[in-house]
Amino acid sequence: MTAKAFRFPVVERSEAKPGWLDAKSAPVRKVAFATVQPTPQKARPAAPVQAAPPPESAAAPESGAAPESAPPAAPESQAAPVMAPQLETRAILEQLESELRAEIDAEMEKARAELVALRDELDAEKRTLQEEKARYAQAAVELAAARELAFGEAEEPLLELACGIAEAIVGASLERDPELWTAFATAALESLDDPRDAKLRAGQDAFAMLLDALGAPEVTYRGVRVPIVVDPSLDGLGCVAEAGRSRVDGRLAERLDAVKDALIHERRRAKEAP
Repeated sequence: MTAKAFRFPVVERSEAKPGWLDAKSAPVRKVAFATVQPTPQKARPAAPVQAAPPPESAAAPESGAAPESAPPAAPESQAAPVMAPQLETRAILEQLESELRAEIDAEMEKARAELVALRDELDAEKRTLQEEKARYAQAAVELAAARELAFGEAEEPLLELACGIAEAIVGASLERDPELWTAFATAALESLDDPRDAKLRAGQDAFAMLLDALGAPEVTYRGVRVPIVVDPSLDGLGCVAEAGRSRVDGRLAERLDAVKDALIHERRRAKEAP
């Protein structure tokens, strides 16, 4: 591109004479035009094609007119109002975030404290239940011991009472059915090894009942006639069978005592077992 020459107006001002203030003595302006030749420049290599810049808002000054000066650049102090809203918004967001985080932390701490209190309460309830369970177990052991002691102390009296009741029931049955005396007599003889030399001894009341039931002072057992004799030293229902050195007490009271002794022995053996 070839450089063009520009003409700029040149103004000459004459100084006023000192001491003169009238209009004729005002400075006179003389305008002339000076031509400025641009300095020739070397040709530069062609630059890559770029998009054309937007058209300038004002046309180039014509010759003879003073060029308009470019608008002054905005001072740096005018850029602050542009950034102020952004900084203020950021500060507000940071403050809201801080307040929200503090509120969340407070709620978390409150929930944590409630959980700790609930755990302590549950632990206390658990300890209370364990203590109650231990007390109940101890009470059960003591109750079982007291029960065993009571049964042990009352066992023999209860058995004696049961034997007395049984004796009364059997006596009433013998009065209604005299043939039961034969069962009493033969039951005593069954315990003897050899009934051939056996004999039966009975008290006075029992002998009279046997005589009425059997019709004779003897009983037949395994084809052997066993005599029945009166023994005033005996009492109660039933009789005593003897054969040589063998002796079997078949009286009702003695038989019930034997049953009672067997039950007591069995009970004691069960207690001592592991």
